[in-house]
Amino acid sequence: MAAARVRSKLLSDMTDLVVESMRTGKPKRLGKRQQLVAAAIELLHRQGIELTTLAEIAEVADVPQGNVYYYFKKKDDIIAAVIDAHATQVKEL
Repeated sequence: MAAARVRSKLLSDMTDLVVESMRTGKPKRLGKRQQLVAAAIELLHRQGIELTTLAEIAEVADVPQGNVYYYFKKKDDIIAAVIDAHATQVKEL
């Protein structure tokens, strides 16, 4: 139960940084994983799942392409992280 609260708080903090970055247009200092999720949120919103590649996510996140696979083994994993971030944000409303 405590682990779920910690995970929820981390996702909430990450989502807040992403939303603030998107709102102000000024990138916040995020960890690489968070940068990847933020880039995925933006690209998936603009292009959809089918047209978005992991290489594009890495490019937008300004993270080396190989690092994507360190944090997310496959595209479905990063999509799940995006969904988790959105779900956490909705729960807080």
